[in-house]
Amino acid sequence: MLKVKICGIRRTEDLIWANNLMPDYIGFVFAPSRRRITTDEALKTSKSLYGCIAKVGVFVNSSCEEIKEIAKVVRLDIIQLHGDESPAFCESLPLPVWKAFNISKEDDFDRISEFEGLISAAVLDGFDGQSLGGTGRTFDWRLVAGKKLNMPLVLAGGLNSAILEKACAIVNPDIVDVSSGVETDGFKDAFKVAEFIERARSLKAYDKR
Repeated sequence: MLKVKICGIRRTEDLIWANNLMPDYIGFVFAPSRRRITTDEALKTSKSLYGCIAKVGVFVNSSCEEIKEIAKVVRLDIIQLHGDESPAFCESLPLPVWKAFNISKEDDFDRISEFEGLISAAVLDGFDGQSLGGTGRTFDWRLVAGKKLNMPLVLAGGLNSAILEKACAIVNPDIVDVSSGVETDGFKDAFKVAEFIERARSLKAYDKR
């Protein structure tokens, strides 16, 4: 079954729908962003989260020491990197790492091979020419159609319920990562989150072998 990550959690009240709707992952953004959250806020917000929902921390070019400290305090389960982090940097971290790759041309996918065996999943994200991640923009999914990895594939970048089925039919991801596509006025909308999760879990699983 397709797994779901809801990213950009900022409010304690978001834990109500999270515990009711049970996404597989929720994401806290510790990088410069309008969804940025402090370590203390993330800890407070996540205290009532059901243990079966994994906590993902999103970072962009943070130091190894900063990431380790935040991961320890917030008790993160996964570290998601959207910057210029090297394979060696990823390997040095104490938790499973999801590394993001901005896709704007076909050979962007080929860079992932440098990280094989060092990261737990590859995140395919949109690119606006400036921001390293979280742009809310889709990319041309045909650039990665038929591509396979020896690790889970996370599809991000401008997803919402209306385009989810088409995106998954082309890319065939293991996990979908959504943020702005389930928001109203900049905050998570419980109705949109529920619709997205329901749509994702209704999709057929594709055989990746």
